Amino acid sequence: MSAGGILCYSKDFFESIIQDQDLVGGFLTGISDFTKEVTGDEIKSIKLKNYRFIYSISSQLNYIFVIVVEINDQEAAARSKLELMQHEFIKRYENILRNWNGDAKLFDGFDEFTNEFMYLPLKVLITGEEEVGKNTLLDLLDGEAVLELDDDLNESIMKEVSMTTHPGIKQCNFRIKDMNQLKNNPTTYKSLLRTTDLIMIVSNSAASNLSRVRDFIHFLKTRIRTPHLYIIANFQDLDQFAFEPEKIEESLGIKTYGFSAIQPGSKAKFNEILNEILEGIISEKNSSFRNNVS
Repeated sequence: MSAGGILCYSKDFFESIIQDQDLVGGFLTGISDFTKEVTGDEIKSIKLKNYRFIYSISSQLNYIFVIVVEINDQEAAARSKLELMQHEFIKRYENILRNWNGDAKLFDGFDEFTNEFMYLPLKVLITGEEEVGKNTLLDLLDGEAVLELDDDLNESIMKEVSMTTHPGIKQCNFRIKDMNQLKNNPTTYKSLLRTTDLIMIVSNSAASNLSRVRDFIHFLKTRIRTPHLYIIANFQDLDQFAFEPEKIEESLGIKTYGFSAIQPGSKAKFNEILNEILEGIISEKNSSFRNNVS
């Protein structure tokens, strides 16, 4: 936005909810002006109940850049994206911005950059007890698995998986962590649990394992911020001891998907499950944003 509140460029990664983008530009610029006038400082962010507006101001050209993220998204990662956008936008359009005539169509070509670089990857955690099939599920996804360290120097296996079928979700970062490690070390893995967007609990569908999964769900619900919690009921090919997905879902109160990692077509089946889950997440994000804006 220009300092006068005129919108140069905007991009929605999900459903477009705000009909009058120019009005929003004027509102966000007005808040920035008010803050500077009252406190003498530049505004850095606005925190609402469910969303955060993060600001960056180019004093050289007198333009304002804003990125909107969900309240629990990591601010440092979002600000890094914002600074990247600002740098690239000015690099491409500096001459136009210095003498801009108000024609926003001049910046339509910037969609190519935002589509490629501005999304925040969805963070997915695959967890469960030993030998329930966690690593097998990860192997079904295309991408290179690496060992990583988080901010607290905790090790985890992570795989970056490109997504092509869902607007707004271009990449999912999958991590594997043993269920008992999480449960026995809640302080150590607090950051991991609080910043995860989607959790898949893998079960072997047997009674004893499901009992422990039930306890784990109670543990998780006080420590996670995401409602996106699902059960992958593995080993459905072992009829003699595997409970049906419908029975597990009824018992645990969590959406459950039946699965067998060793049967033909397991890769396609897991991708089908993942796509259905992502469709639900996108729909919920759109609905949430619509309700908050209205």
